[in-house]
Amino acid sequence: MLSYIIPPYLLNLSIGSHLQSKIKDEKLARLNVIDTNSQYYYHPIKQTNLFSNDYYLNQIIKDKLIYKLAIIGVLGSNPMEFTQYNDDYVYELFEIFKSRIIQDKPEKKLINEEKPSSIFSSTKLGEVQIPEEAYPLEYSKYLKMSLKELLLLTNSNDKYKLPPSFVNFGNSEFFNYDLPISWVPLITEDYLEYLTEGLNMKIENNGHSNITFNATDYKTEVEDLTNSRFYNFITDKPIESTTGIFYYEVEIEQTTTESTKFKPIISMDDNSINSNSSINFSLGYVKQFSNLDNINSLGKINLEKLKKDLYLNEINDEFLNDLKILLSSRPGDFKGSFAISFEDSTFYNSLKTFESLQRAQILNMNRRLGTLSRPNESDNGKIDLAIPFKTSMVTQDTKKVYKTDVVGCGINYISKTIFITLNGILVKAINEKELSSNNSEDNLFNNSSSVYPMIGFKINQLKFEKNFTPTSVKITTNLGFVDFKFDLNCYLKQFNTIKKSLESQISNKEIGLDKLKEKLNKIISSTNKNLKKLSKEDERFILLNLENV
Repeated sequence: MLSYIIPPYLLNLSIGSHLQSKIKDEKLARLNVIDTNSQYYYHPIKQTNLFSNDYYLNQIIKDKLIYKLAIIGVLGSNPMEFTQYNDDYVYELFEIFKSRIIQDKPEKKLINEEKPSSIFSSTKLGEVQIPEEAYPLEYSKYLKMSLKELLLLTNSNDKYKLPPSFVNFGNSEFFNYDLPISWVPLITEDYLEYLTEGLNMKIENNGHSNITFNATDYKTEVEDLTNSRFYNFITDKPIESTTGIFYYEVEIEQTTTESTKFKPIISMDDNSINSNSSINFSLGYVKQFSNLDNINSLGKINLEKLKKDLYLNEINDEFLNDLKILLSSRPGDFKGSFAISFEDSTFYNSLKTFESLQRAQILNMNRRLGTLSRPNESDNGKIDLAIPFKTSMVTQDTKKVYKTDVVGCGINYISKTIFITLNGILVKAINEKELSSNNSEDNLFNNSSSVYPMIGFKINQLKFEKNFTPTSVKITTNLGFVDFKFDLNCYLKQFNTIKKSLESQISNKEIGLDKLKEKLNKIISSTNKNLKKLSKEDERFILLNLENV
């Protein structure tokens, strides 16, 4: 399969030439495509008998594991005999006892059984202090951690650590791509464990960036696992305002089987009640920096730092409950986010939603307010998109397959809009005024704004039946490395046609910038049908491009 190195539409923007200059291989830069099976395309290397790719960290974990197994008695009656075992045998023992070493926290409830905590997972029994002299100074903090803590740390850190791009020039030298290439979970450890262990979550990249789940028999019940929470993901890197325009598309396919009594993993409307069934899935954008003073102790938050803290399980217990409330909220309700809900075909603006709640609180506190002095109650941040995002069903022998429309969401920093597509057709552009709040610091298009693409979904609480093909989900996302369903490149070229015509007239002093708007309207009215539909925001797009002429 072929993958673009730089999404073609970006080559029509100023960032495209900047990115292209970073591609050291002249042939690759010229072609702008790479085979995903090529030696230059990065594929994560599966660890072979390694606990970590870091040499010293791997050695620390191996030593702690050997001591623990020896003291517990797994390695025989004489603990000193363990020195004869080679790396392969140690790792084989680890695979046998892994589930008991990395055991769920004791406070979690188990379905239909009471199971004591394993001695293998104890943070005290069998733990030894390794001399610091044997390791570089920066590894001293790892020497003080328990075996379980180290295994959880390296498992998370290695699993979601991505290179800057999937183009590898060899010797670990990558094309330094500044924009997103994949997804990472914005989920606390206990819920993430359910996705990875219970639903076999995988995040894979082959041009598309895919998130897949396969439901299996998982015995531990996570508190609050039902439809009351969202499982959210953001991209590995944020988007800066200097990008100009960014766009991505999403499609979801759910295959249900007898293994879950035909109940899907991501919750949906009952299609027996509503033929146009919809899925509890949202997509959009979230600001990297948001003011969360309204959520108890969190204050100002940086999602990049939070994302890393979650991977390394370094969240302060004091803030954990507040974070769980925040992270489980729907994109569009998540503070600083703007998102489309597949469930009701509505666009949600968290900034306006919060302001609407504040207005309601004011009204409730003082019901004597006169009509003229009442705050405006109509703008609650919700915009009905008027076109339902359908989920179609196909029955295949012993399976039911549900497939959504292809929904795209773009952010345009030039015209200051978010635009939405459905199956390749532009259906809505939401302007700056509709996206703004009274607090200019929170606004999406302020000067310091960086955003992440964001997706989130609810999952059903599932009961598993053995000996059946697993129920599964595939979330297919296109971040621009394969062709979009929406012809974004052509759309941008239409703007360039008008731009070049006006640039020529300005350079020949046929027209001044003060007359540009008037001339622009005449050109638009005389061009093809599509361009007649340009909005005020599109006009502003052209004007802003011409201001630097």
